[in-house]
Amino acid sequence: MGSSDYNAIILAAGRSQRFGEPKFSLRFDANNTFLEKIIAEYVAFGCNKIVVVINQECLSFIHKIALLPSDRVEMVINPNPEAGRFSSINAGLAVLTGTNPAFIQNVDNPFVNEALLRLLVHSLKEYDGVCPAFQHKGGHPLLLSEKLVNNLKSMDNNLDFKQYLKGFDIHKQEVSDTAVLANINTVDEYKQWFSAT
Repeated sequence: MGSSDYNAIILAAGRSQRFGEPKFSLRFDANNTFLEKIIAEYVAFGCNKIVVVINQECLSFIHKIALLPSDRVEMVINPNPEAGRFSSINAGLAVLTGTNPAFIQNVDNPFVNEALLRLLVHSLKEYDGVCPAFQHKGGHPLLLSEKLVNNLKSMDNNLDFKQYLKGFDIHKQEVSDTAVLANINTVDEYKQWFSAT
């Protein structure tokens, strides 16, 4: 499989009340928001389709994002983000044709890079999915196999995604970068990772 045989779903439908704005619009650096940085990495990797799942309230912030002019990027609204992560994943899968492998990327972990994506693709092999791990603790993003994508497309939105994955063979690929564990949910966590900001 080549890079264009893979898709990506970026989960950005959280309410983000602690920040007063969607997490996807937080600054990664002087030139990029979280979302801009993440999309750029998946475009560089060569994904066929990059689906960004947001909530209705996020629409007023989208104009702040300088999205790459690419027909590979599509915005999808999850009308019920309170239903949890599974509902956003399914909203993203619904606009993807076929059952090609797909990355599941949380917008609150903006440290993904092309090299990591290529490592995950190389590590997928016969597994149902693969994620990076630091000292045996699983991180982000998660790469789903064709089998798992196909299975997810037929599942109910109300399932607990973490519990659901326990029924599959998910490989943890060890890496040396603790950033794969980042989960920026609070202002303090943002400051810890971006102390110079």
